[in-house]
Amino acid sequence: MRRFPRLPRLAYVTFVLALPLGFQPTRTDSTALSVGVFGGTGEAVAILRDCSGHSLAQSTVHFRETAFAFGFTQADYDNVVTVGIRGGRFESDDVLDPDHLEESRHFDRWYLNPHVAIEGETFGVGFGLIAPGVVAHVRELGGPDESVARKNSRTQIPLSGHLRVGQRNDVYMQASLAENTPIYSGGGLFNIGLGYQVMNGARGFTGFSTGFYEQPAMLQQASIDVPSTPIQVQLSTRFGGFGNDPESGGSVGLVYSPGAR
Repeated sequence: MRRFPRLPRLAYVTFVLALPLGFQPTRTDSTALSVGVFGGTGEAVAILRDCSGHSLAQSTVHFRETAFAFGFTQADYDNVVTVGIRGGRFESDDVLDPDHLEESRHFDRWYLNPHVAIEGETFGVGFGLIAPGVVAHVRELGGPDESVARKNSRTQIPLSGHLRVGQRNDVYMQASLAENTPIYSGGGLFNIGLGYQVMNGARGFTGFSTGFYEQPAMLQQASIDVPSTPIQVQLSTRFGGFGNDPESGGSVGLVYSPGAR
C-alpha cells in the first residue's frame, strides 16, 4: 500500500475555551458582535472494512480545514445569550479509494452551522443545526458507495450542541458535540472535560476528544485576549494515536469583537 509522509506533530502550550466555538464577553453587561476566521490541519487513521468487520486497507489521512464564525452576544449580569453561524471547509488528498486500494483520492466538503446558546451563572446549553451534516468517521469520507459494507450506512451528524454545569467564570464541566471551529482539527466531534479561568483575559479547558478519529485522545484549547484590543486568539490541539500511527490535530483562530472589551 502506498504510504503517505507524516506531517509534523502539532504542539501548542494551550488550554480550552469556555465555549468551544463561540465568543464569551469579559464584561458583565454588554452587547457585542464577533467575527472569527480559523485554520487547522491534522491526521487521522482510516480503516476500510468488509461486511464482516475485517480490515481491507488502512492509511493515514492528512487533512486541512478553514472555517469562520459570526455571532451576536447579549450579556447581562446573570445570562449570556449568543446567536450565530459558523461554517467550514474540509479537504484531504489521502482518502482511500475502494476500487483501487493502492491509490488515494481528493475529498472536499463544506458545511454551515447556525446555532444559539444560553449561558447562566451555573448552567449553560447550546444547540445548532449542521447543513448538509458532517461525517462521523474518516473512513466514511468517500460517500455511501465507498464499499459494499458501508453502502447506505454513512453516518451524518446533523446537530451541534453543548451542556455546561458549574460557574462559567470559574471552574465548570462541559460536554459538546460538533462545536469546534474548525470541527475536526479543532478537537473532533465530541469533547468533554473541565473549563477554568487561568487569569484575566485567558480561559482554559482540558479534556478528551473523540469522534471522527479512530481513538479518543487528550484535548487542550485556549482563548486569550490580546491586551488593549478587541481581538481574541483561540488555539486548539489534540494528541493521540492508533497503534503506531498518529491521530493529532491543531488549529488557530482570530476573533474580532468590537465593543466587547
